[in-house]
Amino acid sequence: MPALEQVLKQKAAEISGNPTKMAKVRDWIDGYRGKILNFKTKGTAYHLVFTKEGVACRAGEYPSVELTYIGEEDALSSLVRGETTTRDAAKAGKLKTWHNLHEAVRFEEVLKT
Repeated sequence: MPALEQVLKQKAAEISGNPTKMAKVRDWIDGYRGKILNFKTKGTAYHLVFTKEGVACRAGEYPSVELTYIGEEDALSSLVRGETTTRDAAKAGKLKTWHNLHEAVRFEEVLKT
């Protein structure tokens, strides 16, 4: 299993199993059925699906998402582990984002909870 996939699956399980983090997720997606974030490298793509019931990691790029992160696997993994922020990684040239950047703020709030 590629390192990014492993990090995403571990984070999805961690968030799903933590009532405090899931409360943040429910607050974030309030009024929607869920939120989806893409994570793309040159050779792979994954997406996290956030619903009121939990978080799932799925392989492939989802066609309609709130936010897409694009970068090297180590930069994306570092972001998901909470070792860096979207802003810092983008300023360093390690990460690009497409779509709604404000969703990154809400995602990072869940990670920091």
